[in-house]
Amino acid sequence: MLEIYERVPKESSNPYGIKKIEKVKEEPFLLCISAQDRLPKSVFGLIREGMQAARVRTSQEDGPGYDVSNFPVHFLGMSYQLEQNRRSAGEALAEEVFIPLLGEEKKDLLEVERKMRNINIMTYCDGTRTYMEAEKKLEEYMKEKQYSEEEISLILSQISVTAIATMQDTSSLKATTMSFLDINDPEVMTMATTKLKEHLDQTPYEASLLPFSENSGLYYFEGTGEHSIKEYLKDESKGKIPLEMMICSSLNNSIHNQKTSNFVPLKYKSISSTLTEFLPYQTTKSKEELKRAFDQELEYEGAKKISPLEMKLYNEIDKLCKNNLFLEREKTWTKNELDRINNRYGKLIDVVKELAPEDLAEEILVKGADYQGRLGKK
Repeated sequence: MLEIYERVPKESSNPYGIKKIEKVKEEPFLLCISAQDRLPKSVFGLIREGMQAARVRTSQEDGPGYDVSNFPVHFLGMSYQLEQNRRSAGEALAEEVFIPLLGEEKKDLLEVERKMRNINIMTYCDGTRTYMEAEKKLEEYMKEKQYSEEEISLILSQISVTAIATMQDTSSLKATTMSFLDINDPEVMTMATTKLKEHLDQTPYEASLLPFSENSGLYYFEGTGEHSIKEYLKDESKGKIPLEMMICSSLNNSIHNQKTSNFVPLKYKSISSTLTEFLPYQTTKSKEELKRAFDQELEYEGAKKISPLEMKLYNEIDKLCKNNLFLEREKTWTKNELDRINNRYGKLIDVVKELAPEDLAEEILVKGADYQGRLGKK
């Protein structure tokens, strides 16, 4: 069973800021696909990392001033439990999200490109495989609807995929795809990463860009080797700002095409050129300088930044929601512990009543304090 969740503003009735949605709207969204799509912590956590990569405020980082409460992009995550028909998570994603957006009948090419341009994907680790399965299923569907090979390639190229820390070969994807890889990560280390490391040692930069095809490539660098998306998004990471550039550029393009009649297609060449131009700056400026400059220059079309006071208030709400969750967990734990203790004493009472003579049992339990009521004695 496939379930889609959306990040919404936190409040007392929804301290996690997560709601389950029945249908994905025909509006720009970033769908974050985790490798552990059965674990709520992983699913919801990756949505937060997607927001952070888009430079939208989270409990971890303020960013340049954008907040989910008034942002023109939906931040989504998915969970999946295997069904009796054994369809994969990717097949379910295609059938329940992508195909409904495409529609049942063949449409004008430009109209379909616009619809697909709403789709932005961020995958982590084996979550990439889920998208690959979905793209394959979507491609098969379009062939059934009599789209030509050229039309299918153009349509799928309007889906943006940012793949992080994956061993999956994304070179054959038709979506506009950029993979990000720490070549010291033991989870993804292969003979290929060894060669990438040798090549990187010969360049003057801290990272490099390897094109796979006309619509996909790999941005690789030497990091800490920790297999964690949080590591990729740390300020000191060599992959942080390039990854954010990919996400922000794709989302901005989606927003533009949603708001105007002048369709601007997503182009891998434009994204790769931006990342290539960025490479020299990593050796001449500090990570803090680069981050500050990127945040200052980032402008989402039609999106309003919140004021410093609003930022402070939203952060306070986040803290209060976190405290409430802690208190609720404490309350639940205390209740369960009391139930356990009462159950244990109840069993002890039953044992005493069963094994000891009545007078002795009464004496034992009365001396034990509060159990006269249970015996019906005064």
